[in-house]
Amino acid sequence: MRKILLCVSAAVMLLTACNKDEDEEPANVTPTVANLSGSYKITASTANGVNVFDNSNAAMNFYEPCMRDDVYTLVSNGTYTLTDAGTQCNPPTTDTGTWALTNTTTLNIDGADWTINSFNGTTLVVSMTFQGATFQETYVKQ
Repeated sequence: MRKILLCVSAAVMLLTACNKDEDEEPANVTPTVANLSGSYKITASTANGVNVFDNSNAAMNFYEPCMRDDVYTLVSNGTYTLTDAGTQCNPPTTDTGTWALTNTTTLNIDGADWTINSFNGTTLVVSMTFQGATFQETYVKQ
């Protein structure tokens, strides 16, 4: 009986040890125009590592509360739209422009190059250095 219990316990341990963690982030995928196309919302932004998206010190934020729920849509034809969604800004922050995937690590938005730090099919993290400051932004596909 003891041997059977030991074998059953070992089998249960092996089966549960091999289960994939549900909280695990999906693996990175190679960015393409097709898989980047879609609608995104920004969820984080930093400047030199400092939170400038929803910092408790409002003076540190680059994004007004009405801008934090905007929708950025990358269209496969190389155009984008920024839609003032949710809480409306006054005046609304709508915009259009162009985008291109220069290579698998560079996203060009209206002539400005952003480095693609990671992309897993739903979460896009990009960064850019401008006037000595490094900006990093995280967008989640809707």
